[in-house]
Amino acid sequence: MKLEKQILGIASAAALMTGMTGIGFAMSRPAQAAMTTGTNSSKVTELQQDLKADGFNPGPTDGVFGPRTEAAVVAFQKAHGLYPDGIAGPKTLAAVDNTNSQTASAQSQMDNKEGSEGNATPAATNTTTNANQVPTSVTKVGEYGENIYDAAQANNWTQATASLTSLKQAAQKLDNEPRIGENPNEDQLDTVIAALDKSVPAKDQLATMRSANQVTLLAANLSAPFNPQVPVSVVKLDYYGRQLQVGAAANNMTQLQETAKDISQTWNAVRPTVESRGGSAQAQKFNSLVAQVEAAKSSSQYNSLATPFLNQVDNLEKVFTH
Repeated sequence: MKLEKQILGIASAAALMTGMTGIGFAMSRPAQAAMTTGTNSSKVTELQQDLKADGFNPGPTDGVFGPRTEAAVVAFQKAHGLYPDGIAGPKTLAAVDNTNSQTASAQSQMDNKEGSEGNATPAATNTTTNANQVPTSVTKVGEYGENIYDAAQANNWTQATASLTSLKQAAQKLDNEPRIGENPNEDQLDTVIAALDKSVPAKDQLATMRSANQVTLLAANLSAPFNPQVPVSVVKLDYYGRQLQVGAAANNMTQLQETAKDISQTWNAVRPTVESRGGSAQAQKFNSLVAQVEAAKSSSQYNSLATPFLNQVDNLEKVFTH
């Protein structure tokens, strides 16, 4: 019994020393109080630098936790399956550190590879990833989710069934992708696919559209650690555009208003990145649409804005792909 207590004591001390959290091990940032709107410190400066490195623009790196930093935190939390409360608490900070570590490791490996290869002919591309190192299975999950959504919207249930089969195959390949690791979004994906297994055969249009759109969100979350060519925040704007259609079809004003708020926060966080890539004209047009969404008062108004909103998101994506 005495030996058992000693072992437990050692284990407890080890857990404290390694900074174990619910997300993983965070060694680069010591335990600290949560940061929220109004916090002003050097720790906020570190957070802003890390968020910017992860592709979430918090505005000036000034050590002040203001609205733009909060919006960037919310966007980061949503992209990583965390509760989007805009508070940089232990779990959020651990996730930020973890993402930075993955990015640094990937960059180091790329630099080492380039240095060792010199001018040698590059090896064949790994078939499990695309050019941006996002696992192909993740990309396919997002594509098939959107295909199911479009098919259900058009009442093309033959196509919806075929795309659901393809989605299941892509989801199975995620289990064999070691870089995904233990990701809660993958577990949620299984639940959503199970829902689609019911709604597609039943030809339930609204339920299928809702679940299929959720698939695209989970795929975006899964891609976040790999820093895709098109920022996750831009991809999520596409998701929110479809949410406008779903909410309008259900005449759910609560959902529509919440979606409008999400759109505003996400856009405020990613707009500087769009503009810095030469997308000022696209940003100006999109900003006008966001203002209209914020001012909408009825389901019909939201619905009329959804299609032009989605079209403009496509233009935002081109800023990063052309």
